[in-house]
Amino acid sequence: MRARQDLAVRFAPQARRDLDSLDPQLRSRLERTIHTQLARHPTIRNRLYIRQLHDRAGPRFCLRVGSARVFYDVEWGVQGRAKAVWVLAVVSLTTGGLGSSAEPGVLRVPLAQARQDLCRYLKSAQQQNGPIVITRHGKAAGVLIGFASEDDWIEYRLRNDPAFLELIDVARCALGDA
Repeated sequence: MRARQDLAVRFAPQARRDLDSLDPQLRSRLERTIHTQLARHPTIRNRLYIRQLHDRAGPRFCLRVGSARVFYDVEWGVQGRAKAVWVLAVVSLTTGGLGSSAEPGVLRVPLAQARQDLCRYLKSAQQQNGPIVITRHGKAAGVLIGFASEDDWIEYRLRNDPAFLELIDVARCALGDA
């Protein structure tokens, strides 16, 4: 039996800069995990490290290492075998990156408080045109999104409907072939 060869792991320029800007200890841990998980088993999902994402427009996988997240895609070769891994983004949750508790302009409300005054927070979400993060024990548990009109609600539903997105993809391919 042949030894399995590690996959090539390629970084988008911004992802490499973001990785290099992390504190040395976290960066070292990330690089080790990228080598052991992504170069060898990029699609094997497990609760500790890898999750498959379902947003058709974004990255396909997320690698979790401590307070950092690595978002990546897998390039497929012949016979459905993984050929390379493309790291698209590296985000630290503790340094004010995506998803951190220090997001500017995002209101975070404890669940008990949101439950008591839901009407007020719904109005706030509608007026500020941004989500309100509902927290449980200090961690994000849900999002309250307000819509200014019925059209905004319909648009939101369509942007998040896999069947509609599939329909758009098929239409784009058909137009591209024509």
